[in-house]
Amino acid sequence: MESTKIKSIFLGQVRRKTFFWDVFNDQKPIAESSEFIKYEKVYECELDRPPLEEKERIYIPELDVTLQVQNVIKSVDGSIAYQTDYTIKTIEDEKTKESYQKAVNQLEESKKVKEEIKTKQKEAKDKFDELSSYLDSRNGITRCIWTNKSNSIFVHYNDGIIELIDTDSKTSIKLDEYTQKNLINFIEFVKK
Repeated sequence: MESTKIKSIFLGQVRRKTFFWDVFNDQKPIAESSEFIKYEKVYECELDRPPLEEKERIYIPELDVTLQVQNVIKSVDGSIAYQTDYTIKTIEDEKTKESYQKAVNQLEESKKVKEEIKTKQKEAKDKFDELSSYLDSRNGITRCIWTNKSNSIFVHYNDGIIELIDTDSKTSIKLDEYTQKNLINFIEFVKK
């Protein structure tokens, strides 16, 4: 007669504490997490057949814990190992320190980039205001549409006439008729 009991081994997780830069959290930009390292035996007992299935939960009174089965592994000796969601311990090691330093570096780099963007935006606005004032002094009407990323060319568009102005020298750049027509069509399209 076949035994109605099955040797059952419950395995819990050993995890490593890790850190990461949480781009979307300004209040706590360095967030904690953990990563799986390995399974270790938590508990061993004899269970009635049939064996537990994935997602089933079992309470172990001796440990005062409830485990959820993630994987069921049958052994050649007839026992069954249950990989569970239970975390035995979370370790902190050199990789933990490295993940924290990496997160801090990413945060610092993002702060530098934000500052650079603010500085460039201010420089672009100042240059835009300066050129707008310059153009106002020339003809009294200015409709400035676009500047490129390097702020080297300023587009002045007024009543169907396009003028490209080098922002450093404040000199006009002549356009051939074909280029001027295409640029006007593009500007009119963008304005819609």
